[in-house]
Amino acid sequence: MDFNPDEIEEASYEIINNAPKIAGNMHEMKAIELSQSEREIFSESAALAIYGEKEAIPFRTERLLTPRRYEDRNRNDLWSTFNIVQENIMKGSIRGLKKDGSGKVRSVTTRKIKSIDRDVRLNKALWNLTEKLKELKTS
Repeated sequence: MDFNPDEIEEASYEIINNAPKIAGNMHEMKAIELSQSEREIFSESAALAIYGEKEAIPFRTERLLTPRRYEDRNRNDLWSTFNIVQENIMKGSIRGLKKDGSGKVRSVTTRKIKSIDRDVRLNKALWNLTEKLKELKTS
């Protein structure tokens, strides 16, 4: 693995220092219900953070809203939506279709995020999106 131990240590301290803030946000976010269209906008924005442009996304972005755990079914709050989308992005295994270089459509499956840098970057983007949506819903 190509990683910098100092970066891992720094990220660990950042998580520890932000834990109380995250816990407070969690309770606030659980109280914010999202409509289906708001959840779909969230999932599309999350996919755009990964792929950069809509045309490059190889699956229907609503697929990111499919819960993997039974406990997450029928939950439409902001916190649950964030966790469901995050889990689907990080664990991968979402099937879709993508055009290859010759224009043929082929079946693809997203991969698990293994890179620490990519993991941190995507989680920051998802957290920023979640906080911005919280601000919009509470103002």
